[in-house]
Amino acid sequence: MIKDFSTVYWGYLPPTKEPYKVHEKVNAFIGPSGHGKTTIWDGLRLMLGASHFESKRTFSFYVHRKSNWAVVRVAFHNEPVNGVRPFEGVRKFEDEVTACCRIFKNEQSSWARDYYLFDGEFHDLNVLMKKS
Repeated sequence: MIKDFSTVYWGYLPPTKEPYKVHEKVNAFIGPSGHGKTTIWDGLRLMLGASHFESKRTFSFYVHRKSNWAVVRVAFHNEPVNGVRPFEGVRKFEDEVTACCRIFKNEQSSWARDYYLFDGEFHDLNVLMKKS
């Protein structure tokens, strides 16, 4: 289950000091057109490995015009269910696991992605911009 999420330079979502919290019973986002619902869902799809989006938007649509990279971060609850932690198969044993996807323009000026998985909390998304 998702605990919270945050982004840096992902679409026009405003930067925040704290991640967006997800309520354990929320299963939909509602709001007026143009307020970021599809942007959030496409970020979550990206974290699940999507190479394209249902909205037919591209990576270049989502990387903010002020940048050539973006990061989507999702924290997951990793408490044991029937004695097994959901991320135990990838050797993550903390009660929280944080996944990040960094999208960036590579040397060939095409979009590339790097995925990161952290055991526990991870919030400093700007650190990932320096990874190669």
